[in-house]
Amino acid sequence: MNLSTAIASQADEALSRMHRKLKRYLERERIAKKKELKLTLGKAYEAQWEGFPCVFALSTGRTGTQTIASMLALSPAVLAQHEPAPRLVRASYEAFMDEREGWMDRWRPFALAVRDDFVLEACAEGRIYVESNNRITYMAPAFAEAFPASRFIFSHRDPYQVIRSGMQRGAYQGGNMAWNFARIHPRTDDPAFAQWESYTNLQREAWRWARINGYAKVFFDTLPEERRLELPARAFFSNDMDIYRSLFAFVGAPLPSEDALRGVMGKQLNAQAHYNGLDFEWTDALRESVRPIVQPVAESLGYEV
Repeated sequence: MNLSTAIASQADEALSRMHRKLKRYLERERIAKKKELKLTLGKAYEAQWEGFPCVFALSTGRTGTQTIASMLALSPAVLAQHEPAPRLVRASYEAFMDEREGWMDRWRPFALAVRDDFVLEACAEGRIYVESNNRITYMAPAFAEAFPASRFIFSHRDPYQVIRSGMQRGAYQGGNMAWNFARIHPRTDDPAFAQWESYTNLQREAWRWARINGYAKVFFDTLPEERRLELPARAFFSNDMDIYRSLFAFVGAPLPSEDALRGVMGKQLNAQAHYNGLDFEWTDALRESVRPIVQPVAESLGYEV
């Protein structure tokens, strides 16, 4: 081993020791904070999660939710995550397709089981837990009951843009493209159930857009005003500071600097960089084939189709 390699090795070891010490220090601080606030999982369940604030974003995906999480993460008062583990990919499908009685009795405990630690840890640090994982949408009523101090952001986007993104990713086209193993289809109580086999893959993706947004809107409209914020993608990406003020005020966190906000908005996080080799462009005929499927929900959300 030459001298430069030995020095580099020593430096790496010193940095590793410092990193381990920092982790232990932060862990002690976190535990001390929890003790100071007397926060434990037992206490949280005893209180039935009253007074444990958290925010969940509802969407189909492809609406800017990763950017929402990144923007909110600028605030030290927020613990924001986009797709934490477990990501709930298959579980959310199972929850959405569940038609049996007693749905809430099954999925409310599940919501607590997969996110109780996250909400508790954020509160123990004096922060608000925020999650923008679109899979929460499929079981939103369970999360609302499980965490009574929860609030919800409804993020939606023009149907033609979301559907185009889905087709370029391989929606309903087999394999593991576009999470097809967990891509919802009509339940027996859905009017589209009888037509599903005759639908093209494009019409199926259009149905998915309408079904998820329709489901989210029905749930969203049941919430009191203080628990809901509608945030269409076109408004969020408008670079309107008033929109960002409203977002942070709703979450309950101070607004970061305008430069910091502009920095996040300029990065185009999670922009579609690959299309699985699939090209798709709208034609008048293709739009006409999906218009009857998306129109009722689209118009209720303010889109002209």
